[in-house]
Amino acid sequence: MWARIAEWVLGTWLILSHFLFSTQNTSDLVAAFFILLLATLSFFNKLNKMHLLEVFPAGWLFYIGYSFPTPWLPFSMQNYILTALSILMFSVIPSNASDHPRPWKRFFKPYELK
Repeated sequence: MWARIAEWVLGTWLILSHFLFSTQNTSDLVAAFFILLLATLSFFNKLNKMHLLEVFPAGWLFYIGYSFPTPWLPFSMQNYILTALSILMFSVIPSNASDHPRPWKRFFKPYELK
């Protein structure tokens, strides 16, 4: 679940950076809302794969950053690109990445202390 917490930090950073860089574009707030929502939903066992859908808001931020018309990018667009790349990196990490593999769990099941 550590990757979901990192996504929470990145979503919070997107909200704060909207006011820090004083952008007129609200795409970062919408993307941050979806990232926070999907990271939160991933904490539930039935919805633990929802973090994979974070690829879409991250891709949208990446597209906005790279489609800026001038070769010099303002800080807000650079922020979009770097945050999107970070979210793409964390979104593919499974929710139970720090847990033992299933074959190990099956092997050690009879030896658990009760």
